[in-house]
Amino acid sequence: MTGSERTNMVSSMNLDKSAGIWTERVPAVLCLLGAAMSGMISWWLVANGFLWACFYTCAAAVLRRWRPGTAKDMHYGRIPDGYGRWAYNLSILHQAIVLPSLALLAATYGGSNIRTMDWLRAPSESLDPLSRQIFCSTVGAMAKDFWIYGRSVDKWLFLHHISTILGCALCLSLEHGGGLAVAAAFLGELS
Repeated sequence: MTGSERTNMVSSMNLDKSAGIWTERVPAVLCLLGAAMSGMISWWLVANGFLWACFYTCAAAVLRRWRPGTAKDMHYGRIPDGYGRWAYNLSILHQAIVLPSLALLAATYGGSNIRTMDWLRAPSESLDPLSRQIFCSTVGAMAKDFWIYGRSVDKWLFLHHISTILGCALCLSLEHGGGLAVAAAFLGELS
């Protein structure tokens, strides 16, 4: 490969990175802000989702630097700089540590004075803040993927993440069955 071919390749990679900002990140943020301004979702959800996204971004930086499982990545032919083991470990952090911890805290401290069936049928607005954090942490886990990889995400992953964020927003506005939606979100992310 000649020097000019390398320069052209690097230039096109930089264009792909900057295009990802304008084609994915900015529209995603504008959609969230527009939905919050119109009243479709609450500012509380946007703020909490952003805080969780910051938490997961910091966790990703630690995992990327520490790189647990890099030897396995090399052995099995995974690209360490792409969706490497650190990204897998980050999703495990959300699904196997954060969500069960929130569920246990919500079950222990959140709504211990109401019956289970009443909690399952309750409107989302009357759920305790710990139960609602299951949705907020999931929104943050999805939102961080728009900037964490340093490149544009696949179309289907983009669609999946936007759908999940909007689904969590919808679940937080249910008039009935808010507890059931929390249980379904927890079990869906855990599986």
